[in-house]
Formats: sequence, structure tokens, C-alpha cells
Amino acid sequence: PVKTSIDFPDLASLGLAFGLTPNLLVEGDVNWTGWSSFDVINISFPKGDLPNSSIPAHWKNAYNYRAGLRWNSSPSSQWRLGYVYDQTPQPEEAVNPLLPDADRNGFAVGYGWIGPVHKFDLALSYIDFKSRTRSKSFAGDGDFFGTYKTRALILGAMFTW
Repeated sequence: PVKTSIDFPDLASLGLAFGLTPNLLVEGDVNWTGWSSFDVINISFPKGDLPNSSIPAHWKNAYNYRAGLRWNSSPSSQWRLGYVYDQTPQPEEAVNPLLPDADRNGFAVGYGWIGPVHKFDLALSYIDFKSRTRSKSFAGDGDFFGTYKTRALILGAMFTW
């Protein structure tokens, strides 16, 4: 048997959308996540088979910002554009190959088609994480020193009938 718990963060969001014309909608939002509650993960073994341990996290609160645009080019076609900036909550000491998190910018484009019976949506997102260098560790943690760089290209498609 093993026992642990994680305090999940509080969240707060504010978003606004405005229809500039009947065919054009713009949207923006700001999100706050109280990641400071993710301070340490304590792992205990009630039977004493293994020594109890703690995994330090020491994450900080973070914001992300999003903006989007939706344009109805016809009654059956819709184009979408989006941008996101996410702050990382992860301190340098916690960056490692498992989770090399960093501030990031994301860009998205999408197209939707609505037919008399079927719907089709296609989306492409590109996420570029800033380079993140780790040169220090928490006491007792491994030395996963180095520079981490992550990029993601995500394609999504949906057909509804």
C-alpha cells in the first residue's frame, strides 16, 4: 500500500467575445491558475516496507492569455484563428526530461463546414516552447542539467454524421 495526495490548483478565468459583424466574432480571455498549491508531493508507505519520500515541486501561480477570431465566410463555412501565450508554473529546479515545461506561444487555424446532414472540422496548431535551461536542482534530486527545447504540431479532424 502507498498513500499520497495532490492539492489541485484554484482557477479563475475572464473571457469576453464580441460580434463585430454578423459574420465576425473576436474573443479574448485571461486565465489564472494557483499552481503554488502544488508545492510538494509526499509519498508514504503505511506498512513501513519502504521509506517515506517527498518530491519537491514548488510551482508558482501562472497566467495564460488567449485570443481568437471566427469568420463565417458563408452560411456553411467558418474559419477560425487563435493565439495563446502560457506562462510556465514550473521552477528551473523541476525541469527534467519527463516535464520540460516553459513559457510558450501557440498559433491555431481551423476550418468548419456544416452541411445539411454532416459536419466537418479541421484544425492545425503549432506550439513553440521557449528554450529552458536547467543548471540547479532541489536538494537530493537528480542533476537533469541541460537546455530543453520543445515544439508541437497538432492536427485535428472531426466528421459528424
